[in-house]
Amino acid sequence: MTFDKLNPHIIVEKALSFKFKPNHFELWSKGQLVSNGSIDGKIECIPVFFDPKKSEVKSYGLPTNLNIRDTLIFDLTFTSTDRIFMATVPKKTNIENYDSFKVFKENVPLNFPIITRDERTFEENEPYVCSIFLTNKIVSKISFSFGNNPRLLELFYVPQADTKPKHNEIGQSLLELLIEDWDDDGAWVGEGNVITNVQNKFGYSPTKEEMINALENINSKFGNIIIREINDMGFSSSMVYKTSKPKSFLLTILKEISG
Repeated sequence: MTFDKLNPHIIVEKALSFKFKPNHFELWSKGQLVSNGSIDGKIECIPVFFDPKKSEVKSYGLPTNLNIRDTLIFDLTFTSTDRIFMATVPKKTNIENYDSFKVFKENVPLNFPIITRDERTFEENEPYVCSIFLTNKIVSKISFSFGNNPRLLELFYVPQADTKPKHNEIGQSLLELLIEDWDDDGAWVGEGNVITNVQNKFGYSPTKEEMINALENINSKFGNIIIREINDMGFSSSMVYKTSKPKSFLLTILKEISG
């Protein structure tokens, strides 16, 4: 699995907001794989209401033996070269002698504000950092690092070879956005927005081929109602989907493919 490259050590002033539906986990301790398997989980991240620089991470459907709190708060969000960190790094803590925590705390530039509070005691089910990995700007992996009973929990979305055809799910996501954008001139939506909608609703990132198959499925059934083309604005370009069909017609199609 390859991940997006980022400019490191940039502080994110407002915490991230996303949803992620992993279907596989791996639990590591002392460099050894302890356990792994399939899950039907969900991770939600939002800014803390009273302090939007802090992140609130909620998990649903994870096995109890993974021993992670359902709700976690992280103080600081910043980038590394291939991931985004959400972390709580106290000056004084019960995990300060744990090697990985010391490396994490020290592996930043001089004067980087890595210390987020004076003191904190971590329970066994409380990680000090959550790492977010992106593929084509979409969350594809999350990991949690624990210092009390040291271990690493990794959560992935792994595409399944025997999953049902995805064209209806992708088509549903595309039509929802077109309906939302619709006005008297029709509607158009960027491909990146459709991919994000699929990720949030169904937990996977569709490939280019899957996007095209979904479009062809709609057009073959309903008469070439949506076009896919490059929108060139001079300084940048992106792939978009456009339609001039009435909103009522789009709603009828959405109802049919959503089943």
